[in-house]
Amino acid sequence: MILINLLPHREAARKRRREAFYGTLGAAAILGVLIAGLGYLWFEAQISAQRSTNGFLQAEIKKLEVEIKEISTLQEEMPRCARASRRSKTCRATATCPCTCSMNWSGNCPMACT
Repeated sequence: MILINLLPHREAARKRRREAFYGTLGAAAILGVLIAGLGYLWFEAQISAQRSTNGFLQAEIKKLEVEIKEISTLQEEMPRCARASRRSKTCRATATCPCTCSMNWSGNCPMACT
């Protein structure tokens, strides 16, 4: 019987399989790091966009708060203006000179009455 030594062949095949395994493992690790990096960049972009939107909304909210404050002051002035308007109407109906009426509630006459 002829004896053939196959051990060097088996050892070389095992070495090729081990190198292929480590190469695949390294490629998978690099691909994993690449995917994780892309995911990180995507999340950072989303966070940045959200912060930008939040900044815009906060600026608009401040503008609206100023407008609301102006509206509330106008609403506080409305009854006073309505009373002044009613006084002016009644004064015009009863007075012969508009200055006489305005002097009664404002204290000064802007024009001379003749």
